[in-house]
Amino acid sequence: MNPAVPCAVGWALLASCAASAQDQKYREYLVPQGDGFHLKERLTLRDEVRGFAGLSGRMWVVEPDGRWSLVELRPAGTGKVKEVPQQTGRLTSDQIVSLAKDLASHDLSGLPEEHGPSPKVNPHRFILKFGDKKMTLNGLVPRRREETMREIVAKSAPHQESAGATIWSRWEGLAHSIESRTTSPRP
Repeated sequence: MNPAVPCAVGWALLASCAASAQDQKYREYLVPQGDGFHLKERLTLRDEVRGFAGLSGRMWVVEPDGRWSLVELRPAGTGKVKEVPQQTGRLTSDQIVSLAKDLASHDLSGLPEEHGPSPKVNPHRFILKFGDKKMTLNGLVPRRREETMREIVAKSAPHQESAGATIWSRWEGLAHSIESRTTSPRP
């Protein structure tokens, strides 16, 4: 009898259980609702730039029930921001589960509260909120007219391989996951 075989089977089972636990991590972002799922909390992603006129940018919002909106942020004087709705829609329960899987695979809950350098002049940043948890990615290059958030993060990330670069790639995946699900295709 080969004593390595039970060990190999044991390691395969252990690896399978670990993979299964990782696969189920997405459920921390969901609550059962009827015959489907809702997000546990409201999810928002802001792309904002502060300039001499005030704050401007865009915001993507996903409500727990799947309703989403894309909002333009415009300066409204004296430090206020005007939110102008641009698009709205609704995610199905399957799309909500898919979004939760992306949140888990990019480890949303493990992101640091702040990352990246914060320039003093015209800072460009992304702010991601899930319920009470708020994370900020600073030091982004300026947005060009039709660039996606994923492209902005990729251009802004440091080019050397490091733990910080991994955080940038996670932000890239999260931004793409939210933006791609909450923007209607252009005609």
